[in-house]
Amino acid sequence: MDYRQYDEDDLEAVVDVFLEAFSAEPWNEKWPSREHVRTYLSETIAIPTFRGHVVCDGNEVIGASLGHLRSWWEGTECFIVEFFVSPTRQGEGLGSALLDHVKRELTAEDVSTITLLTKRATPAERFYQRHGFESDETLVFMACRL
Repeated sequence: MDYRQYDEDDLEAVVDVFLEAFSAEPWNEKWPSREHVRTYLSETIAIPTFRGHVVCDGNEVIGASLGHLRSWWEGTECFIVEFFVSPTRQGEGLGSALLDHVKRELTAEDVSTITLLTKRATPAERFYQRHGFESDETLVFMACRL
């Protein structure tokens, strides 16, 4: 496996794996089109402090971490917007190895914290807990549908 920084040539493969991962259980997301996903991911990639990493099997992208740096009172944090591995390759330790790679890369940049959002009571929540992430019970995710 190859763990490396995201390259702009990875976009189409990342879109494919994203759709594969988030169309499946437990997410069951109904993205209206491949183009919509491309736009969504491109918006994250366009952020000036974007940090992206991929895991590849040969030339095939099979997972990604997409996020961006932001300044916080406790230091620089990386907010991971999307983190995913192809469902056909989950359970092989690839997500753990990708997350370890991301942590090493960010530590080298003097990033102090990684933050993210995920659904409660899912395999993803347990995955992140195993890797040292903690829930902050003082925070509430809020949304207002328009």
